Amino acid sequence: MKNSGWINVDKPYGMSSAKVVSILRWLFNTRKVGHAGTLDPLATGVLPVAIGEATKTIFLIQDRPKEYEFTLQFGKEMTTYDEEGEVVGESDFMPSLEQLKQILPEFSGNIMQVPPVFSAIRIDGRRAYDIARSGEYIEMKPRQITVHSLVITDFDLLSKSASFKVECSKGTYIRSLGHDIAKKVGGLGYIRALRRTKVGDFTKKNLISIEKLKELVHNAGPEECLLSVDSALDDIPAILFFEEDANKLLRGMKAKVADGVINNTSDYFFAKNMNKVIALGKIANSYFVPIRVFNL
Repeated sequence: MKNSGWINVDKPYGMSSAKVVSILRWLFNTRKVGHAGTLDPLATGVLPVAIGEATKTIFLIQDRPKEYEFTLQFGKEMTTYDEEGEVVGESDFMPSLEQLKQILPEFSGNIMQVPPVFSAIRIDGRRAYDIARSGEYIEMKPRQITVHSLVITDFDLLSKSASFKVECSKGTYIRSLGHDIAKKVGGLGYIRALRRTKVGDFTKKNLISIEKLKELVHNAGPEECLLSVDSALDDIPAILFFEEDANKLLRGMKAKVADGVINNTSDYFFAKNMNKVIALGKIANSYFVPIRVFNL
């Protein structure tokens, strides 16, 4: 499929991830568009968006570790755990830098986290935020997440705030993390600013704004803006197939892998023919078994 690949969109403040997808559907004139990990409207930064055949690899990007920079504002508790909600509690308490440092180890490694009530999690087929807005009671169940690293990057007594950088697993809610840190240290707090800086191999170094993207699409053409389908998955090894076996894979059939070709234990492999990605699959009994076939 023409115009297939990835775009590392710098999601702007105040725009939903769904709106970004809608804009890119219009720009690329296709319905096959999806993102790899929702960002709240008040969050900014890295939003990997897949176009065309790249949508078949979204599930791989979603599982990659993510990195965020956020500012925790002390003094108030909000219904949404960010500045968009209503105030439900106030406190004059502001921890010291040392107090914050002392409790951070409790938020490292595998921990249990209760997601915010105002989140997109589905409960009996309904979004949690829809239930919360209707005034119904919701009991959010804790889930295990992994925090790979969490460091304080700024501390400001005057504004009663602290900034952090965190690398974490899929499913981590930074709003809950900030809320829980404030509670643990004996205060109240909410997320005042949030920016995602990394999703797998997508980083803040190669971000592109929506305005710049519109300009490039209109001036250079859509294909000039896209990263290749496999560019964000460099750690997935590729196996080369000649035309006969490549045609089998393109029809969804398995193909024999030559002896000595497989020298690692990766969960997934790309199949290529003439440097073009044709399938994503797994190896079983010396055969490449396609699970996604690309029409590129």
